[in-house]
Amino acid sequence: MNQVNKIINFRNIDSFGVIFKLNRLTVALVAFIAGNTAFALEDTSFTVKVDGLTYTQIGMKNKRFSTTEKEGYIQTGYIKADEIQAGTLIATDGLTTKSLFVTEKLTASGAFLKNIDAGSTNINHVIDAVRDDQAVNFKQLKEQDAQTLADAKTYIDDTTTALRAEVTAETERLDQEIAKVTNGDVQTLADAKAYTDNTATTLRSEAATESARLDKAIVDGNTSTLANAKTYTDNIATTLRSEAATESARLDKAIADGNASTLASANKTTADMATAIRNEVKDTNAKTLADAKAHTNSIAATTLNNAKQYTDQSSSSVLEQAKAYTDANANGSPFVALQSNDGDELAKAEGMQSIAIGVGAVAQGEQSIAIGVGNQVTGNHSGAIGDPNVVSGNASYAVGNNNTVNGDNTFVLGNDINTNATNAVVLGNASTSDRDNTVSVGSVGGERQVIHVAAATADSDAVNLKQMNMADTATLVSAKMHTDNTATTLRHEAAVESTRVNKAIVDGDKATLASAKGYTDTRVATFDRSINQLNNRVNQLNTRVDDIERTAYRGIAIALAAQQAVPSIQPGQVAVFGGVGHYEGETAGSIGVVTSFTDRISASGALGFAGGNEFGGRVGVAYVFGGK
Repeated sequence: MNQVNKIINFRNIDSFGVIFKLNRLTVALVAFIAGNTAFALEDTSFTVKVDGLTYTQIGMKNKRFSTTEKEGYIQTGYIKADEIQAGTLIATDGLTTKSLFVTEKLTASGAFLKNIDAGSTNINHVIDAVRDDQAVNFKQLKEQDAQTLADAKTYIDDTTTALRAEVTAETERLDQEIAKVTNGDVQTLADAKAYTDNTATTLRSEAATESARLDKAIVDGNTSTLANAKTYTDNIATTLRSEAATESARLDKAIADGNASTLASANKTTADMATAIRNEVKDTNAKTLADAKAHTNSIAATTLNNAKQYTDQSSSSVLEQAKAYTDANANGSPFVALQSNDGDELAKAEGMQSIAIGVGAVAQGEQSIAIGVGNQVTGNHSGAIGDPNVVSGNASYAVGNNNTVNGDNTFVLGNDINTNATNAVVLGNASTSDRDNTVSVGSVGGERQVIHVAAATADSDAVNLKQMNMADTATLVSAKMHTDNTATTLRHEAAVESTRVNKAIVDGDKATLASAKGYTDTRVATFDRSINQLNNRVNQLNTRVDDIERTAYRGIAIALAAQQAVPSIQPGQVAVFGGVGHYEGETAGSIGVVTSFTDRISASGALGFAGGNEFGGRVGVAYVFGGK
């Protein structure tokens, strides 16, 4: 029999019943305790305390009960196990949080990012942190919390065990000293006993309070840690979005200004050159005609030919100069160049107030931007920079190559990214995000670390590994200090009480010992009667358990006997059948009847019986689909 860990305190036990599962049978335990009654079963035995005086152990090997108390009732949930062990069920509130994933260093558009604000969203695919300034993932946080809780529990358990050992040793020593008492006082011994009982009760209460405080501190620490991580991530995401919006606006303005300047310059240059050509041709023709009329008719043809050649040469030279000038300045600023080849697909800006630059670039969405080869932007207020990207979501952007963005309000920075998530940020090559309202810096199997994370200062900031370890260490140190102080206080009180009892023993007399013996005998007799009552109750419980088990087995046997195959009969015919079922030593029989109303509709019923007092029945209707 294992060491007893729990004590049952009870008065005026009226009645209790049990329904439970043996060998794969699920049942529930219901017990009614009148008065101020509380009990707990743990491990494989329990100790009974009646009126705080005498004790015994009752074996409950291989049984486990879980109980909660409400208005004098002890109720249990359903138990599913091959064996039942005596024990307790501790119910605690659960903590529900969104996942937080953090990964390695992040760079965007050549700028190193210090903070990430996820905007009340998650950061996915974060691998384990290995340095103090790195962000931790949820799995790592849970493992650390579990270890911290285990360390605290181990320390408390060890301290409690040591205190129990000290109390046990002191009790045994006092028992030996009582046997040697020659003088004393009945009231003194009674006071000593009452004080010892009260001290034990206080110790148990303080231990329970300390355990609850540690559990709450751990839960509160987890909540604060996760909240800080969330705020930090939200701030980083907000910064990224702001920087991306600013950069996008700057690029849009630069492109628009560059295009306008280039076109205006080219148009003006071409117009000026054309005017100059026309004026020069006009002046040349007029002069040539005047000279030709002044010459003799014999040289008129020569003069006209020379004039024609001169005009052709001048016109060709001027046109070539204009074309060369226009070609040289067609791209506007020398810092902006556009290159295309014959047969390349033209850019198309089909959406209202849209911009398309690049071979095959298409901007169909309203106020959309497509810059680069083959970019396809169909979402409104969206853009793509690089090649070839596809953006169908509204208010979404893709910067990089070979990206596909289908969700609204989503920003993608990198290459080979395909996402349908909305209100998301996806950063890094081949990163993924399949959930809305998230920030992803990697993918499954391709996680990254977010490094150089500053310590969190707000509740929703992300925490780094160093900060988490410091918080866990502080919690454990606080728990250890409180437990050490409590243990010191208890030892001091035990020493004071031991001194007082020793003095009372020395000052006692034979009358005290005789009175104590009579008192003890009376209490032992009372305790024996209580134990006998408890044994009777246990026997009643076992009898009821056996009855329940037998009834359950008979019910299963009845069910087996009543499940007979329906014979094939013609409409209007009636068939009677019987069956026998056996389960775990219990046998049942059944009789049944089946009839067919049509070639598709039939009905059947059966009545089962076992042990003379248990009956069960079933009815059923069948309809045949298909066929002829």
